[in-house]
Amino acid sequence: MSFWGRTILAGGLLTLASLMSPSAANAQDASTIQSKFIMTTDVSLFGNYLTYNPERQAYDLTVKWPVENHQQWIKMKEYFQFLPQSNDLYNPVIMSDPEVIIFIENNPDQISGEDVYFSAAKKILRVKRTPIDANYKNTKDLYAFLQRQMQNNDRTYSATEKNININEPGLVIIFRGNTTLTNPSWVVKDPEEIEIYMKQIEDITENKENTVLKLENLTSQNSFDRLNTFMIYTNLPGVDTKLVSVNEFGRMRTTRIRLEGICYDDERNFFRTFQAQAKDEEKLVHESDGKFIRYQHQSDF
Repeated sequence: MSFWGRTILAGGLLTLASLMSPSAANAQDASTIQSKFIMTTDVSLFGNYLTYNPERQAYDLTVKWPVENHQQWIKMKEYFQFLPQSNDLYNPVIMSDPEVIIFIENNPDQISGEDVYFSAAKKILRVKRTPIDANYKNTKDLYAFLQRQMQNNDRTYSATEKNININEPGLVIIFRGNTTLTNPSWVVKDPEEIEIYMKQIEDITENKENTVLKLENLTSQNSFDRLNTFMIYTNLPGVDTKLVSVNEFGRMRTTRIRLEGICYDDERNFFRTFQAQAKDEEKLVHESDGKFIRYQHQSDF
């Protein structure tokens, strides 16, 4: 299949459109919350407490907090198998529930993982974002090309925090090379420039000799979650591949996402537990902001 081709998903799987109705297009859902790039070589997990704003007919992100205890989270997900599954996929964001809690678990690629929705409706919506990967070799020329483009765009590391929106239209390119500084990034929007980049990628994917068989042993050279890796987020109409990763060892991985939705009855009322946790986090944020304001006023005298 061509890099530009679309993927036909099997029955029972979801598309983004089926998870987000046009009437809720302005709502703050998982796909918009997770748009910012997080520098990590491990899984990241955040809780997000959303409250519905009737005037805007959209959600406000009231508080966001990191979940440090991943083992406890894994155990909770394992418990889902003991909950009865619901026949319909209840999305509390589409239904404009007053309060929604979304836990967003992202793999290092920032696009695969899963989102879990909780609300007072006593339904749990679990959206799995499963990566469908293809691996290629003989890509050192592409890596060198990206290095030159990074230099031409005068992109370097920065100590200044900068938000990188991986969903920005065009090609969003990030060089993941440092875990502390802001990594170099640039966005390609000009159609002619996009064509140059895509031609480089297609020359690799369309040559069958470059395809790496799944049976090949995985080594550090095949890893794309380490440093010194270029990540190209392809936010282009008609392009099913959402991410192209190119590492320094001459390997490339293309990633498309398969969505699968499962809905459970929240018999244990997890929502109330997480609601209390979210309100505690919100209180801590307000107290922290108050202390900072008092410190600023004190420093004026």
